[in-house]
Amino acid sequence: MVAFLLGGELTRENLASNGRAIFSISLSVVIGTTLAIWAGLSAFGLDPRLALLLGAIATATDPAAISEVIRQSGMRNGFTATLKGIVAIDDVWGLLMFSICLALVDQSGGWAAPILGAGRDIGGAILLGLCVGIPSAILTGRLPPRRAAPDRGYWRRPVDRGARDMARRLIPRGGYDGRRVYCELCPTSRPCF
Repeated sequence: MVAFLLGGELTRENLASNGRAIFSISLSVVIGTTLAIWAGLSAFGLDPRLALLLGAIATATDPAAISEVIRQSGMRNGFTATLKGIVAIDDVWGLLMFSICLALVDQSGGWAAPILGAGRDIGGAILLGLCVGIPSAILTGRLPPRRAAPDRGYWRRPVDRGARDMARRLIPRGGYDGRRVYCELCPTSRPCF
């Protein structure tokens, strides 16, 4: 849940201002961690294939600790925005790295089987993320509502003659501006029909 909330910090504005730093730092941390753990465990005599998998697993971080430190410090600047972005995207790179390392380690049927397996894992993860993430974002209000028409300030919705006549009879203190039916009882300025 913490990673989901931190993912909400990756807005278009944040990515435009800090995107290059977020992606370069997080990717270098994931690759560096994997290589350092792989080299260290291999130097101690562990099977290099197992060491590579453990290195890929070691890239996973806990976003709750960093999120809590940022919250308690009360700071909101470019550094904290970049740090939140790094923590949010770090686990995605870790999952991709693990899938790639697993494909490299499991080469029993040549190169086609591991690459297809990694593609299936990564594609399935993206599909599952979309299937869970989009409804979750809609239900929690993280997706912005649709914008009004830029020239009028309210939604455009054509009204046929029958609906217009019915609205005139049923809506008290309503009106028709030639294109849309509106109602003064509604708390919004959008038309009813």
